[in-house]
Amino acid sequence: MIEFRPKTPAELKRDTDNALRAAVLEKAAPVGKKTARVPEEPVDTP
Repeated sequence: MIEFRPKTPAELKRDTDNALRAAVLEKAAPVGKKTARVPEEPVDTP
């Protein structure tokens, strides 16, 4: 059985960094797909 111990500050930082990175990637993914599609469409530039 794994015994519970408090996380060290380094582990807490790693966990929050991972959570933030995952959140950023989730938000960026749909945007990335849209921007990837844009060059294929004709763009009217003045």
